[in-house]
Amino acid sequence: MTLTVRNFAIECRTPAEADPARSREVLDRTLAGIRRDLPQFLRHALSGQDARKDIVFVERLAFEATISADWSEDAIAAEIGRQILRKLWAHLSDPDTQRFADAAELLARFLLDVAEGAAFTRGWHRMFDGLKALPLSATIRTLIEYDAHAAVAAFARLDRGSVEKIVAQMNDADALRALTAVVADSARPCRDFRQIAEALVALGPAIFARGSPSAGTARRHVALAATLFRQTGFSADATTLRLADVLLAAAKSGASLENMLVSLADHGDAADRDMVATLVSDGDLEEALAILGSAPVRQAPEQFARHGGIWLLLPYLLDHAPATILVALALTAGTDARTVWRDDVLRDALRIPPEDDELVGALAASDRPRVAADLITRPFAVRRRDQKHLLAAATALGMPMPLLRLPMRLATDALRRYASRLPGFSESSFAHLWTNLLSTPATIRVGPSQLLVGLTPPPLDVIWRISGAGAANYELPDGRSVIVEVRR
Repeated sequence: MTLTVRNFAIECRTPAEADPARSREVLDRTLAGIRRDLPQFLRHALSGQDARKDIVFVERLAFEATISADWSEDAIAAEIGRQILRKLWAHLSDPDTQRFADAAELLARFLLDVAEGAAFTRGWHRMFDGLKALPLSATIRTLIEYDAHAAVAAFARLDRGSVEKIVAQMNDADALRALTAVVADSARPCRDFRQIAEALVALGPAIFARGSPSAGTARRHVALAATLFRQTGFSADATTLRLADVLLAAAKSGASLENMLVSLADHGDAADRDMVATLVSDGDLEEALAILGSAPVRQAPEQFARHGGIWLLLPYLLDHAPATILVALALTAGTDARTVWRDDVLRDALRIPPEDDELVGALAASDRPRVAADLITRPFAVRRRDQKHLLAAATALGMPMPLLRLPMRLATDALRRYASRLPGFSESSFAHLWTNLLSTPATIRVGPSQLLVGLTPPPLDVIWRISGAGAANYELPDGRSVIVEVRR
């Protein structure tokens, strides 16, 4: 752990009868100890926290230390250090203290504040004061140019809408410079057509103008690099981006690999033709086009769902029987359990019949696999609130309690695993998670091979912006894919 102190002010109070000369000598020794010995004392005390990457901002740390006039400089520094650490630990455990999981999360939050017109309005923004004089577009471009890898990692922490909001603030010249920095910093460039196709689909409806894929701009390519890094861990270089453009052109024209190579040759793109011939096979192109072909689900009619957050919990439950999954999801909803239970789109996704008696029968016949125990001990008061939340759901469903034992354990496991993805939420109650995040409405588009769930920003949307926990991408047991994203 690294501790940075911007200003250190000390105020000494001495007994009224103290000799002024003696008091001044003690103050001199105190200041000498602070300058010489305090940094080393704090460095040694914090050395055991080296593995931590979180960044914490404390605006003011006030402390008191009683020292003796007979103490040496190092003893005075040690006592002051102990009192600083005592107050510091108290601030670090305070949930109201401003903190970030790592540098990427901090940069992501600042970039989003810049794009939303809130730059330099928070105390921790002072570390970016050197950018104050720059226009908004140049501020974003400068941060990307300064450390392109860090910027892409920061973008990867945000949802698609937030990334697009940020890159949209750059003018064409700044976007080109930012893209040049991203491409030059590419360390593990992606060459997989399928992964590129999945990243293009995840970019959202804007890439499919009027139902057909459209070519990307510099801003779109920056967003593509961030999406690719978030989904695969690979970066994007010039070849990656050219493959993306070629893939979009092929999807638009419906050309085969052979015809595409001929077209590239006819247009004098010999380098592109050789690159595609080397890196792409017929099977690769066919698979990538199939992925892009699923994108028209975004033009399917929308269906409204009162509670959309259940689609973020579903991946934690897919190993179980459909009836058990539905009941577990309903239990996560507390008093809203009945609404989730009757959700037609969810039932269709799980291939569950509309008749409740059949579902209850399937639930009674399901096996009873063990659920992994939660390794995090939660406070007793929180566990009581969690139990109350689950019992309220059980009452709303009106099912016999013996049938709900396994779904209750699964619901508990899903909610706790999801909470672990959210900064500062590991000890939040289920009711708090549900009310402020997961109960948010959604619009759902259902296609033959894909479901697109668009979540409405919840009350604590800032948590989703920071953590990216408002997005998901997974497959249902029947092979259909589910894409969950926040629509802002």
